[in-house]
Amino acid sequence: MEQETEQNPEREETVEIDNEAQPSEEKMLVEGTERPTEPISQVDTSLTPATPEDDFDLPNWDEIEGKTHELSMELCEQLRLVLEPTKATKMRGDYRTGKRLNLRKIPAYIASHYRRDKIWLRRTKPSTREYQITLSVDNSRSMRGGAGRLAVEALAMTATALSRLEAGTISVTSFGESANCLHPATAPWNTDAGRALLTNLTFKDDSTDVASLLALINEGGGGSEWQLHVILSDGICHDHANLAQLINAGLQRRIIHVFVILDPTVSEISHVEYRAEGIKMTKYLETFPFQFYVVLRDIHALPLVLADAIRQWFETVSLLD
Repeated sequence: MEQETEQNPEREETVEIDNEAQPSEEKMLVEGTERPTEPISQVDTSLTPATPEDDFDLPNWDEIEGKTHELSMELCEQLRLVLEPTKATKMRGDYRTGKRLNLRKIPAYIASHYRRDKIWLRRTKPSTREYQITLSVDNSRSMRGGAGRLAVEALAMTATALSRLEAGTISVTSFGESANCLHPATAPWNTDAGRALLTNLTFKDDSTDVASLLALINEGGGGSEWQLHVILSDGICHDHANLAQLINAGLQRRIIHVFVILDPTVSEISHVEYRAEGIKMTKYLETFPFQFYVVLRDIHALPLVLADAIRQWFETVSLLD
């Protein structure tokens, strides 16, 4: 296992799980070209074997939940250690004033001739979680095959784990040619919700408008609590400068965007820019605008990888506050 993390907020923070060597052939992404309609590569994972695009078909939601049940339990326990309770709901302590009487203290209070008057309870220690979390799935054509299946499995695993943990509100969006809400934060997450949204994931959009997605999510920010936005995609997006501005705007509105890259070969892609003085070639991830991103090589690594990304999110939030 290899992990790379940069603490400098101006640089990218990455977590990479490298289970096996990747092909040596280097791929290039030419600036100004359209998003490829074919998958960049097929994702190597035991749960999601590669499938030709023309033969792409998702299993039903119940099968997906069954496949990811144990992993969602593992992720739930990992997140339990990371997502600290935020709201006090349990009554505690012995106070002279409070919201509720501690009936066990009443006999001693009377016996002391009303001098031992610390007989009140207050809600002082956080015991429940109230986080606002949005999961976004890339619905574009390049996701058909391994990356699409991996995205749906990751979605099922993450949403189920957060629901079991009672982490707060969960919303789900899809994005491609446009961004659409598939599950609102006001509705509870359950198996029926998963079945309903799966019918809207077709992976047929011809383009991927990440900027519209970030703008939509940023509109919901600005509250007192920090929000977490997790993007599940193969990682290819254009106009990095504009995306960086939207990401910074999200920070100003107390939203942190975390990008889960589902195609490990994105690390091999080179960005080619034609200039007057010649051709400039850089690695694609060197200009990737998201400060927090993880490259997922195996669905089994998601619990540890996502928990570590959220842990970095907490560290950043504590510094910003």
